[in-house]
Amino acid sequence: MKPSALVFFLFVFTRTFAQPSVLFQDCTDIRANVLKAGDSVVITCDTAYIMNAMTFRLYDNAYRDIRRKAPSVARLMAAYDEIIALQERRLQEQEANYNNLRTSFETLSIASGSAFEQASKQLNRAMNNLETLSFHLQESNRLLTETRTIIEAEKRGLNLDKLLWGAGGLTAGLIMGVLISR
Repeated sequence: MKPSALVFFLFVFTRTFAQPSVLFQDCTDIRANVLKAGDSVVITCDTAYIMNAMTFRLYDNAYRDIRRKAPSVARLMAAYDEIIALQERRLQEQEANYNNLRTSFETLSIASGSAFEQASKQLNRAMNNLETLSFHLQESNRLLTETRTIIEAEKRGLNLDKLLWGAGGLTAGLIMGVLISR
C-alpha cells in the first residue's frame, strides 16, 4: 500500500470511529461527567477540574466524612449548598425573565414593523391624493384664467358694440335732425 493511501485510510478510519468531542460551555453549574480515554474535551469555561475516578472518589468520600463528623461544618456546607441551590434558582428565574422579555421584544418588533408598514402605505396614499388634488387645482386655475380672458374679451367686444350702436344712433339722430330741420 502506498503511503498516501495509508494516510487517507487512517484519516477516514479516525473520522469514522473517533469519539465525538465533549463541549463544556455552561460554566454556571457543578457537574461530573464520565469520559473515556481518547475522548476530546473542549472547555470554554475559565475554570475546570479534571479528575480520574479514584481521585473523584477520594474527594467525594472526604466531603461526606466532613459532613458527618463536624456538625458546624455540616451546617456550613448545608448553607453553602442552599446558597448554590438559590443561585441556580435565581439563574433559572433570570433566564425565564430574559426569555419572556425577548419574546415580548420580538412581538413588539413585529407589531412595530407592521404599524410602520401600514403607516407608510397610508402616507403614500395621502401623497398620491395630494398630488392628484394639486393637479386638479392647477387645472382649475388654468381654466379660470382662460375664462377670465374670454370674459374680458367679451366685455371689450360688448363695449365696442355699445359704442358702435351709440355712434350709429347719434349719426341717425343727426341725419334725422338735419332732414327734419330742412
